[in-house]
Amino acid sequence: MAALSSHRLNHAGLILCFLFAFSTHIHAQQSPHGPLSIPCTDCHTTASWKELATPMRFNHSETSFPLNGQHSLTACTKCHTGKKFSGTPTRCMDCHRKDFDRVPTPNHKIGNFSYDCMTCHTMKGWLPSVFQHSKTNFQLAGAHEAVDCASCHVNNKFAGLSRDCFACHQPAYDRTMLPNHKTGQLSHECVTCHTMNSWKPSTFDHQKTSFALSGAHQTADCASCHANGRFKGTAKDCYSCHTTDYSKSVQPNHVTAQLSHDCTMCHSTTVFKPALFDHQKTKFPLSGAHRNTECASCHKSGHFADLQTDCYSCHQADF
Repeated sequence: MAALSSHRLNHAGLILCFLFAFSTHIHAQQSPHGPLSIPCTDCHTTASWKELATPMRFNHSETSFPLNGQHSLTACTKCHTGKKFSGTPTRCMDCHRKDFDRVPTPNHKIGNFSYDCMTCHTMKGWLPSVFQHSKTNFQLAGAHEAVDCASCHVNNKFAGLSRDCFACHQPAYDRTMLPNHKTGQLSHECVTCHTMNSWKPSTFDHQKTSFALSGAHQTADCASCHANGRFKGTAKDCYSCHTTDYSKSVQPNHVTAQLSHDCTMCHSTTVFKPALFDHQKTKFPLSGAHRNTECASCHKSGHFADLQTDCYSCHQADF
């Protein structure tokens, strides 16, 4: 009876040992790390699962995501949560979404910033940012380089921002009085008159317009031609500006004589006097004694327009 009991106990012990061994084998196959293909001894020792090898034999550089900068100092569990290693995402935003969302200045979320953190940051650290404006479609130059970002990117708006001057500088345009840009309907293209270094002095070049300045026009005050701050549509013919000069001339009297309104026929842009009228360019070129004759002897009563060119009209008395 005792022998039978001993035999049953031994048999039960074998069964228990087998079950323990089988359950241990099953547990060993259910790795918490996922389907890894590397030997356990690359990270662990034979002393204990919790005791990691020092130095660890696992080489992260041989994976698809080599560790650089701060990543090399970060604890494994920061990226490999839940002890999962296989299939860990490698995009910045997969780990740094919370960092992206909580940045207040500039607000990445509102500003629709790129999810590629490497556009502005390095793996050495978040700060300082290494964003390069020169790689965008609006390269900074002159005073723009020292301007605070928020002055252009109002309310954390970055995507879709206009690149034309007027979009940012309309307040400066509207409040300028000398000359009054708004009343004068000056171009909204600020670089026509200004540089990116400074608003003043203005660099407007009149020679690049449809009315290049010459002679006395170069030193004339702008307001003398652009009355009441009017610039757009200013007439380019002489008479439009010099009507008063034309009307008050008495030697000869331009109005009575019905002289041409084209001032350049007798004057230059340098000075009004002396007149440069060239009779040789008219339909009655002067020759002989006519060259030394006083104008009034032919042009009586200041009559110039439609004067007869035949001899008899002037020399009837002699005839």
